[in-house]
Amino acid sequence: MIENKSIGSKVFDVVNVVILILITLVCILPVWYVLCVSLSSREAVSAGKVALWPVGFNLLSYKKILGEGNFFTSFLVSIKRVVLGTGASMVCILLAAYPLSRTKKQFPKRGIFMWIFVFCMLFNGELRSHGQHMGTCLRYGASGFQRHSGSKLFQESAS
Repeated sequence: MIENKSIGSKVFDVVNVVILILITLVCILPVWYVLCVSLSSREAVSAGKVALWPVGFNLLSYKKILGEGNFFTSFLVSIKRVVLGTGASMVCILLAAYPLSRTKKQFPKRGIFMWIFVFCMLFNGELRSHGQHMGTCLRYGASGFQRHSGSKLFQESAS
């Protein structure tokens, strides 16, 4: 442990801490603001009164969303995709890692396979047209959750 720090080292530590605190605030404040808006009354949000604390605290929007059965169905689909996607990725990575860790003598085609993996990693296989990447999603309307295709949503938001 260094007992005597120089002035430059102390200044660097202070500047470093200030910059890291600012970066932390830039990352956390937008999420905090969205949470405050979601917990505030509609009138306070429309009037622009919500800043760093909820105004007119209510949970009506959460009650409405959680009251719909489609919310939990969509959430379950997300959980399944994460679990299955992570499992499938781990299996593929493990099956590829062992042969690629061998030497050129043990696995002569190692270089070709390595370049295939690097190419696929750098250039993602997104060959779909512009509107199709949105897929099918749920949109909350006056009559509850409604299923819309992504291209229709894109066309509606563009007009």
